[in-house]
Amino acid sequence: MWSILISCEQITGNEASTEMRTDVAKAVEMFCRGQKKQVEISRKISKMKENGQNPSEEIFKELDEANKDLEAYANAVQEISEKYKGEERKYAELLKEGQKKCKY
Repeated sequence: MWSILISCEQITGNEASTEMRTDVAKAVEMFCRGQKKQVEISRKISKMKENGQNPSEEIFKELDEANKDLEAYANAVQEISEKYKGEERKYAELLKEGQKKCKY
């Protein structure tokens, strides 16, 4: 999370408060974690299919976990939008820039 928080802090021309930047960094961390898990799971499924195997029950459990992270992200963004009503441009820019820092 710290690299995302630092990235959010380094966005210039955005008058977002430190609290907003921290809230956004936490949300983006959930997004990155969920996306990374989904990418890894997709790779596993592709490899299984290449080997003539069907995805295991464990894979679907992993996918559920990834989806929970993405659902938590969506909930966090909803909370941010309610908490910072009228400051949409600021947090939208932070979300966009933070998501660019995700590594899959």
